[in-house]
Amino acid sequence: KSQTFRRTYADGSPAAIGWDTYIAPSESTIADKLGELGYFTGHVGKWHLTPAEDLDIAKKKGDSGDPARADVSARLRQEYAKRAKYLRDSFGFDFVGSLYVGNLGTEGLNQTLRHHNMEWVTHSALNFIDTGVEDDRPFFLYMAPTLLHGPYSAKHLDGDPRATALGLVDIPNVQPSRENIRQRVSDAGLQEDAALSTWLDDAVGAVLARLEKHGIADNTLIMLISDHQSRGKFTLYEAAHVPALARWPKGIPANKRIDALCANIDLVPTFVAMAGGDPRQQDIDGVSMLPLFGNNSHGEIRNSLYLEIAYARAVIQQDWKYIAVRYPDEVLAKILRRGKVEQATWNGKISRDKKDKKDRKKTAIRYNSDRYFPSYSDLDQLYNLDSDPYEQRNLAKRTGFEERLAAMKKLMAEKLRGMPHSFGEFKALKQP
Repeated sequence: KSQTFRRTYADGSPAAIGWDTYIAPSESTIADKLGELGYFTGHVGKWHLTPAEDLDIAKKKGDSGDPARADVSARLRQEYAKRAKYLRDSFGFDFVGSLYVGNLGTEGLNQTLRHHNMEWVTHSALNFIDTGVEDDRPFFLYMAPTLLHGPYSAKHLDGDPRATALGLVDIPNVQPSRENIRQRVSDAGLQEDAALSTWLDDAVGAVLARLEKHGIADNTLIMLISDHQSRGKFTLYEAAHVPALARWPKGIPANKRIDALCANIDLVPTFVAMAGGDPRQQDIDGVSMLPLFGNNSHGEIRNSLYLEIAYARAVIQQDWKYIAVRYPDEVLAKILRRGKVEQATWNGKISRDKKDKKDRKKTAIRYNSDRYFPSYSDLDQLYNLDSDPYEQRNLAKRTGFEERLAAMKKLMAEKLRGMPHSFGEFKALKQP
């Protein structure tokens, strides 16, 4: 068993919440839950939830070699088959296709293979749908394209269309050609890199078309959701406020806009409820969104939300967001030794370009978030998301917001009460 799942932070101690939070094979997944309800389940595309060593991927694995060579091609296919089997055996998926482990190149692929290949992911998605229809079972597909993650460049359209994590693969025409994409983007007067969004959009269109072909598009729920925004990545700002689209003609009226507080943890209970299960009777976080979908929808399914990343925590209620940053003493000392405290959610590691003289003394600024959010370094932050959706005006120290700030801090303490780790004055460090 991988050592990745050891407890890094003891209960009662402070904890930095990272983004490489892996799933142990012993944990239940949405595929498990829906499989128990008779669903055919599938994953296609990017998988970022298993440590490299569990998939026999060395952390600094070198170039896999020229994929045109027979021995390299055979090895790539053998390694790919082992990884796909691991996902099927460990996480409940009946079908795994077009599998990328992490971001492009994580598998140690040859440079010629390190290109986004939307057609390959789409091809597996369509195969899954066809298989599900033929199997005559309801189905659930988790389709995770490598787009629009970096490297963000339209140059990927110039890559070998056969380049995949499986090696060189001849892929049928499953969506408009790359030349067609470039032409449409040019005709629309858009910047060249907009082609990546169009590439992904065409993939969604291909999936919809295949559902239409089988006559099941109207009774299939499709949700298109980003895992985070570009601005403020690895923070609790705008990165946590993502666009989400849902299409289900038999269950959601056209042009309906849902203005309710929801989170990604609400997806699993929603799908389980749709499949005929009762998420309240199972060990599932979140709340079903089904009451929000129909004509007689409710106004809200939850009163508040709790967010966390690294040494920052946030609560949202109505139009208000409160962010608290509380460093453990040893981490704060580490940051102070490196220079000015300018990072609200990391641990003192310098991550900007050290060759840049202006930024050389900055400490651990991730994705330039301090340039987007003026109060990035403040330990207490209060925002009104209705009047200030981009979180530019911290109201925590302004006159007239004392009661609201106190109420949000009280809510924060309530949310943390059931959590295993300490967090500043909200939940004291457990004494040995």
